[in-house]
Amino acid sequence: MKVFINCWYRNIMNHSFVESLTRINADGIELSIDYPLLFTQRIPDVFIDAIHREGLEVGLHLPWREVFLASPIPGIRRLSERIISGVVTSVTSKLDPLYFVVHLSTNQSWCGPKDQLCLEAASKSLGTLSQLSDELGIPLLIETVMDRCCSNEEHLPHLLMRADPGKIGVCLDIPHVIERRVKRWKVLHNPLTIVNDLPPIMLERAKVVHIHGVHVPGPYTVLTHVIPSEEFLRELMQAIRSHIPHAGVGVLEIFKDITGRDIDIRELRWVVSYVRGGDSK
Repeated sequence: MKVFINCWYRNIMNHSFVESLTRINADGIELSIDYPLLFTQRIPDVFIDAIHREGLEVGLHLPWREVFLASPIPGIRRLSERIISGVVTSVTSKLDPLYFVVHLSTNQSWCGPKDQLCLEAASKSLGTLSQLSDELGIPLLIETVMDRCCSNEEHLPHLLMRADPGKIGVCLDIPHVIERRVKRWKVLHNPLTIVNDLPPIMLERAKVVHIHGVHVPGPYTVLTHVIPSEEFLRELMQAIRSHIPHAGVGVLEIFKDITGRDIDIRELRWVVSYVRGGDSK
């Protein structure tokens, strides 16, 4: 499995970031397009040159804040679709992404019987974006997120069954599924229980997995995107390797430790090694 590191605007403005990636033996990055990147600030040429020079691959996490591809309000959905399409066109002119990741979300509290209106909206957005990704020859992946609609384990299978399997895949974030279950049902499941519960179509279509820790310090608090314990990482990778046959990339979305301290990227070396198939600490 290739190992990517998730990165943001703050990372690409750090001139030593790419060097840090090579030191921990990462294969590439998943670049998150978030304000101000590509809205008021462009991707620096020096960063693009460094990525190419070091032979690193790139995945692209498309915008999600204030972007609602599953909105039942047609004008909002179409505007969100245009924003995403514009970012795709802009970035692929400078980088050659291995894949695109999108969130299918809406801010509505009630969308109709069984959320049918939002599912229909999400399906329309997928139709347009999958056509664009097909023209570019770059897979489009839907991430499993905490949003109410439409990327969770209840809604996503309905969209996948409608979509062309050759065009639409899944970016599976097992820690987010765990987080959602804790917040909804106050039940802490381990990764193997999660993959055993998930609809087979989600596992079969998963091409990329997001990897980070889960920490539950209290009954109403769940921390994700933290550095995982050795035990949790072992369980997570066992679940991935045994149940997700087509996952070719693992993206480390790890930003803090369980105390809230920002981690140094060098602390991820052992995680990179373990995800690739080596030993832990």
